[in-house]
Amino acid sequence: GVNTAEFHSSPEVLRQRRERILSGSRLRILSVGTFSFRKGAWDWAEIIRKTRDYFLFQFVGPVAKEALPLMRELEPFASFVSKQPERMLPGFYAWGDLFVLPTVEDGYALVLAQAKAAGLPILTTPNGAGRDLVEEGQSGWVLPARDSKAFIDRLLWCHAHRPETSKMVLNCSQCNQS
Repeated sequence: GVNTAEFHSSPEVLRQRRERILSGSRLRILSVGTFSFRKGAWDWAEIIRKTRDYFLFQFVGPVAKEALPLMRELEPFASFVSKQPERMLPGFYAWGDLFVLPTVEDGYALVLAQAKAAGLPILTTPNGAGRDLVEEGQSGWVLPARDSKAFIDRLLWCHAHRPETSKMVLNCSQCNQS
């Protein structure tokens, strides 16, 4: 499992996240874990191609060998950070405004528990604990796997609905207090 207490965001981090969201600046999209085909790399490519003018993207973790050419194509539009020690991850979660994991195949994705603990609204699929951790429309959304359009539509909704997205940060942080 994961010690979620280590990932709780401070009130200051949550305040800064809400201010960024409400400011109208590009939302920061974070993904942690292996960038690979089974974790949605093909979908990521489509998401980034269609939304790169609205969002900043950061991936933290190793890149699978088969996904290296795709990573190289996306590097002008996304930041790729190598695998980090777990103790360093809270700082990366603090950077983000939304957490996205369009996984095709996963067990229990620990990064979703980390993201939820950090107060990040989550967009994911049912293939990795999404249904266990995400309260639909309150702390994020569970979207169909291999449906990059659903992720694009939801991200663009977040971009267009800043007050509602900011409120989700509060919802996520309140879930952590109970």
